[in-house]
Amino acid sequence: PEAFPIASLKYDEAMELAYFGAQVLHPSAMIPCIDDSIPVYVRNIFNPAFEGTVIQGRCQSLKESNTLGRIRNWRSKGGEIPIKGITSVDKIALVTLEGASVIGGASAAERFMGAMADAAINVLIITQASSESSITVAVPENEGE
Repeated sequence: PEAFPIASLKYDEAMELAYFGAQVLHPSAMIPCIDDSIPVYVRNIFNPAFEGTVIQGRCQSLKESNTLGRIRNWRSKGGEIPIKGITSVDKIALVTLEGASVIGGASAAERFMGAMADAAINVLIITQASSESSITVAVPENEGE
């Protein structure tokens, strides 16, 4: 009920939305546009008067945004709205590696991800606990056993 149109998106944002279910674009269709800086205009054929959304440019890193001073309290409507969409993915399994050997050890993460690659498991999302005591990956449900 509180949805609103988005005037512009970055290529990275549009690809993420497309990958996780926005059916207007295919993620790989953005690659030539990114390579040649071609803007993509998404319009509503049932409402030609609506301006639509323009997709162009790449997202800044958090460090770049912070350096430029563009991170503000978005609730006060003083900055950019950081959330462009919310999606959910069905039939996902979470696989977690946890224990003392994970803490501070890049080799444990490397071996974990290497094992996933060796088993041809498609890792969708990776997250690590702030204490570095665990790593969790989201994988397709049928690959999570």
